[in-house]
Amino acid sequence: MQENTRSTTAQTSDLRRFLACMEYESSDRRPDHELGVWGQTRKRWEQESGGSVENFTWDWFVGEQELDLDRREYIDVNYGFIPPIEYEVLEETAEYVFARIPSGAITKALKEGTTYGTRMCMDQYLEFPVKTPEDLGRLAKDGENEMSTYTELLDHIQSLKIIDTHEHLPFEADRPKETDVLEEWLAHYFSSDLVSAGLSDEGLATVRDSSKDINDRWKLAEPFWRAAENTGYGRSLSIAAKGP
Repeated sequence: MQENTRSTTAQTSDLRRFLACMEYESSDRRPDHELGVWGQTRKRWEQESGGSVENFTWDWFVGEQELDLDRREYIDVNYGFIPPIEYEVLEETAEYVFARIPSGAITKALKEGTTYGTRMCMDQYLEFPVKTPEDLGRLAKDGENEMSTYTELLDHIQSLKIIDTHEHLPFEADRPKETDVLEEWLAHYFSSDLVSAGLSDEGLATVRDSSKDINDRWKLAEPFWRAAENTGYGRSLSIAAKGP
């Protein structure tokens, strides 16, 4: 197996490569994202590889450094019922498990060959909880008692006469008369991103100083901007600068 030579800035490179792909821009290559590895495949690789996969994490959904896969992160989203339907084994034979899973569907699962938490083949879906509009209404009614606290809280919140723009913008009267884009944009959170990227406190003070030449200040800030531009605050500033 080839030696991995990825740099310590791989996360930034992975993100830049992904953004370039999504924005139809050129890049060194397209992102390499794999769905995952089947448990039976993993077991066979381990048996036949002669130890070359011993450093694999096997979590290919988020990347595999040994294979130079691009990394990614997931935010869990619950697409199921609230409250959830409890997993329930309905029947079990020598070959199969019939169960109601948290989505409410009834599945038939092959027992033989299960390895590393994955079955030899996909479960067969036999029945789904919603077949008619009436079924959906019944499920919603079943959950009403569990959701009552949430509903009461939501109703109360929606009755409040509050608008929170959370904009962090100064009143015009408080805004410095002599200022420029670097001083204004580095007055808040993104300045911390630049410091985290390596800009010194003295350097930050210089970049913020609108009495100095803006081109010289940008030359000082630019390397650290390149390292931090894909943070949430950096992306916001970039989008604002490009405009509609």
